[in-house]
Amino acid sequence: MANDRKLDIHPTQTIANTLSEEGLLLATLILTEPTLLSLKWGAVLSIVGTLLVFWEHGYVDKLPVISGPYRFVRNPHRVGIWLIAFGLAVAARSFPGLLLVLILLPWLQYLDHEEHRGLVDSQILRYRFHVPALIPTLLPFEATPNRWFSWKRAIRIPDWSSRSKLICFAAIWSYLLVSYNLRLPWWGAIIAASAWILIKLFLLQRKFPLFYFRKKRAVSPNAL
Repeated sequence: MANDRKLDIHPTQTIANTLSEEGLLLATLILTEPTLLSLKWGAVLSIVGTLLVFWEHGYVDKLPVISGPYRFVRNPHRVGIWLIAFGLAVAARSFPGLLLVLILLPWLQYLDHEEHRGLVDSQILRYRFHVPALIPTLLPFEATPNRWFSWKRAIRIPDWSSRSKLICFAAIWSYLLVSYNLRLPWWGAIIAASAWILIKLFLLQRKFPLFYFRKKRAVSPNAL
């Protein structure tokens, strides 16, 4: 008998993932008025966030192992994604996008920012006391020895959620650059957003077979 794949996803994480992709996509693109200055500032923020995400994936450490960006902030991945999203909202000069990034997303991310709350090791408690969850500190925590950065891990990014966000952000940036040069109408954003949602649904079907609608095959009594 085949085992069914179960997805154990916290509700706040699901909402945050949806808003950071589809929500930001719609809020940013529909009411976008990019200028050369906004694109430059947005690009700086997004590049910093992207580098932080790659740096974090180059270590992919989990508590109690502490190294790389985890010495400065407990959730470097969420900080990196937030910086990329903030850069997109700034580049697009989108008030709904800025409202989403500055108020709603940080709150939802903070609700689910700890994956190891049950750990009571003294070093972990000291780490949580000295290292902030979402705002990096200037005084790094002592690193776990013999932990090195890996370019292979950084480029590969095995996590599906991270890859999906980065692809979505790249698509938004591509649309902003095209919109700035060609002055696309507002309905162009709806077409672009709809195309991305359809592509993501297709990728989800390939990633998680439980999304397929298949007929149940009868099981022969002899096969049991």
